[in-house]
Amino acid sequence: MSKLSTVKAGDALHEREFKPNHVQLFLYNAALWNAHRIHYDTPYATGVEGYPDIVIDGPLMGDWLTQAVVEWLGEDGTLASISYFSSGGIESVPRLIT
Repeated sequence: MSKLSTVKAGDALHEREFKPNHVQLFLYNAALWNAHRIHYDTPYATGVEGYPDIVIDGPLMGDWLTQAVVEWLGEDGTLASISYFSSGGIESVPRLIT
């Protein structure tokens, strides 16, 4: 039986842990042409902008969410679309579990 036949809205999927480092955050934002230093420069984020640490931006969290769903689906289905809302970045996160 396919896992898609039993899943309901609100069911928790498997957890996936993401541990971004400064280089990954820099490269991700460079690919998006997002040069805001709060995403990769700790002294700037903390000293100039007043954040407790670098900020993981919303689009990256959305991409991680998409990856988690696609991995969960596996061969049982295809992700046709995804929608999410992020009200802000996450500061000082050693890991994110979706």
